[in-house]
Amino acid sequence: MAGWQADSLAREEEGRRLAQAIQQQGQDTLRMLEPFAVSDEAALNLHAEPDPRWAQRELARHMALLQQDVALLVRPDGFLELALAGREVLPPAQAAPLLAQLAPAIAALRGQRNAHRPQATTLGTTQGQGLRLLLTTRLSGRPAQVALATIIPATQVANLPPPPPPIVVMLRWLDSPGFLRGVSSAQMLAGLRVAPVLAEEGLATLTLPDATGAPVLRLAWDAQRPGAALRQDVLPFVWAGVVLVGLMAFWSAWRLRRTVRALAERERDAAIAAHTDALTGLPNRRALLAQAPALLAAQPMLLMVLDFDRFKRVNMGLGHAAGDRLLAGTAQRLGEWLRDTQEDARLFRLEGDQFVLLVPAPSELPAQARGPALRLFARLRRAIRQAVLLEGGEIRLDVSAGMVLSPAHGTTLDALLRHADAATQAAKREGRGRALMFEPRLDRQHEHRLALESALLRALREGLLHVHYQPQFDARTGALRGAEALVRWDDPRLGAISPAEFIPLAEEMGVISDVALLVLRQAVSLLRDPAIPRLSVNLSVMQLRRDGFLDQALSVLAEAGVPPARIEFEVTEGVLVEDTVAVKHRLDALRAAGFALALDDFGTGFSALAYLRLFRFDRLKIDRSFIRDLGQEAEAAAVVSSVINLGHGLGLEVVAEGVEAPAQLAELRRLGCDLVQGYLTGAPMPPGALKLLAARASEAGMRQDHALDHPAPL
Repeated sequence: MAGWQADSLAREEEGRRLAQAIQQQGQDTLRMLEPFAVSDEAALNLHAEPDPRWAQRELARHMALLQQDVALLVRPDGFLELALAGREVLPPAQAAPLLAQLAPAIAALRGQRNAHRPQATTLGTTQGQGLRLLLTTRLSGRPAQVALATIIPATQVANLPPPPPPIVVMLRWLDSPGFLRGVSSAQMLAGLRVAPVLAEEGLATLTLPDATGAPVLRLAWDAQRPGAALRQDVLPFVWAGVVLVGLMAFWSAWRLRRTVRALAERERDAAIAAHTDALTGLPNRRALLAQAPALLAAQPMLLMVLDFDRFKRVNMGLGHAAGDRLLAGTAQRLGEWLRDTQEDARLFRLEGDQFVLLVPAPSELPAQARGPALRLFARLRRAIRQAVLLEGGEIRLDVSAGMVLSPAHGTTLDALLRHADAATQAAKREGRGRALMFEPRLDRQHEHRLALESALLRALREGLLHVHYQPQFDARTGALRGAEALVRWDDPRLGAISPAEFIPLAEEMGVISDVALLVLRQAVSLLRDPAIPRLSVNLSVMQLRRDGFLDQALSVLAEAGVPPARIEFEVTEGVLVEDTVAVKHRLDALRAAGFALALDDFGTGFSALAYLRLFRFDRLKIDRSFIRDLGQEAEAAAVVSSVINLGHGLGLEVVAEGVEAPAQLAELRRLGCDLVQGYLTGAPMPPGALKLLAARASEAGMRQDHALDHPAPL
C-alpha cells in the first residue's frame, strides 16, 4: 500500500508541476511582452500609420524570443493589420478565423477602463496603464495559450490618435511537438503527449480547462513509479516472516530515499542542460534572460555584444563542422581567460557567432566607463586573436563589439541588446576589429540605414539608378580608347547618394547582381555605336560567386548584338583574396568567353606580385591616389614608373586613373603609360571626343552631368 500511495503521490506531484509550468510559461510571455507593448517606439510605429516593415521585423523578433507560434496585430478598428507564423506572413484566409474566435477576448480587453490612457506622474513622465490578458482556449479546433496586450506609449507622446489602441496577440499551440518536447524536458515527464480518450494503464493525465471550466486539452505521460521498486523488493521478504518486517521496512525506506534523491538530481541536471549551450558549454540565451534582470537591478552593468568578424568565411571555406570546432575552442579559451582575469564577468552565447559579456560597470556615466570598457575589449581581442590550428592551417579570428551601460542606455535586457547590436553593426561598418560605446546617433544611423535599404529596393524597381561614363584616352595620340561605366543614384527623397555608401549596402542586401546587370544593360546599349571601342564595368566578389552570372552577361550582350571583347570587367585586389581558387576559376571562365579583365586600384590593396602571376589580366589600372601628386613630387613619379614598368614587364597595358592636369598627362607620357582616364584640364583631346561620348549616352537614355568629369569610383 505504501508503494501504491507513493505512485499516486508521484502522479499528483507531476500533474501539479505540469499545470504550474504551463501557467508560468504564459505569465512569462506576458511579462516579457511588456517592453514591446508599453513602448513609445511601438506606439509611434503602430498607432497612426502602422509601419509594416517595422511591425513585421519586431513581431518576428519577439515571437522568436518568446517562442510563440503565431502573432497577430489588431488595429484599433478591430481589423487585422498583420499576422505572422514564424517569419512568414499568414494569408488572410488563415488569419481571419483566428481573429474571429478571439473577438470576445479582444472586446473584453478593450472594455476595461483606462486600457489605453497613460497616467501622469510627478516626474513628468507617464506610467502605462495598458492591460494584458492570458487565456487558455481552443482555436480552430486546436488547444492554445493566448497572451493579449494593448500597445500604449510609455511616456506622453504627442500626435497619437485617440483610443482605442492597437492590440498585440501572441499564440502558442499547446499540442505542438516543440511545446510538448520543451515542457517534457523541463519537467522530466517521459513521453508527454496529447492523451487518448481512454488513458492506457500506467499513464498519468492532466486536463487543462478554459475560463468556463470546459476542457481544452488532455495531456498524458508515463508516470514515475517510485513505489514499484519498493513492492518488487519488499513482497518476497514479507512471506519470510514477521521477524524480518522491521529490517525490510528500514531497507525499503533507504531505497525510497535513494530513488527520490536520484529524481532530484535528474531535475537539477535537466535544469542545467536547459540553460547551457550544447556547443560551447557556456550559458545560453535562456540563461541570459533568467539572470540578467537580477544583475541589472543590483548594480550598474556593462553589457558587451561580441560578434566575430567574417566568421562566415570559415563556414564557407572549411565547412560548418570546422566552424563549430573553431567556435567551441575560441569560446573555451575566452571563458578560461575571463575566469583567470575577470572573475566577476559572465559570458553567454547569444546565437551563432554572437556572445554577450556582462560585467559590473566601473561607473554609471558612459564617458567615465568608456575607457575601462575599451581596455577590457582590447584584452579580450588579444585572447581571441590567438592562432588556432584547423584543417592543417592557422586561422585567426577577429571580433567587433558594441557596448552599452545600464541604466544609462536602458533598464531592460531587450533595450540594452538592441542598442548594443546597433553599436556592433556600426563598429563593423567602421572597419571591424573594434568596439563602440552606444550613442543616440547610432539609432539614427540604424534608422537611416533602414530607410536607405527601402529606397534602394525602390530605386531598382523604378529605375532610379543611372550609369555615367568616364572616358579613357591613348596617352600618346589622344585617341578615345573606351570609357568606364559608373553607377550613380539620385534619390528624389534622399538626394544624391555616394556609391561608397550604396554599393556595400547592395552587397549586404544581396541585390548587387541586380545593380550589376542594370549597369551592364545600359553600358552595352552605348556600344551599339562603333565610335566607342570598349567599356569597362566593375565586378564585385558577390557577382563572381553567383552561379549563372556569366550566362546572364552573355545573354545581355547577345540581345544588344555586342561581342564580349568590347566589355572589360574590372576587379580590385580585395576580390582576389576572398577565395583564390574559386575566383581564379570564375575569372578564367570570363576570359574564355571573350571578356577582357583589368586589375583596378592597383597599389591600394594587397599588391602581391603572386596575384599578377596567378591571375591573367589584360590591363593594370593605377589608383588615382598615386596620380594626384604626379609632376609635383619625385616620389610619386618613382612609384608610378615602377608600376608601369611592372605592368609592361608582364605584358599588360597600364591605365592611369584620375588624370586631371596637363602636368600629370605630360609626366605619364614621359613614363610610358598607355592609357589615361579622367578629365584632362587643358590637355589636347580629339575634337568632340567627350561630346561624342556624351551624345551616344544621351541617345541611349543615359543621364550625363558633372559626374561625367568627376565620378567617384564604383
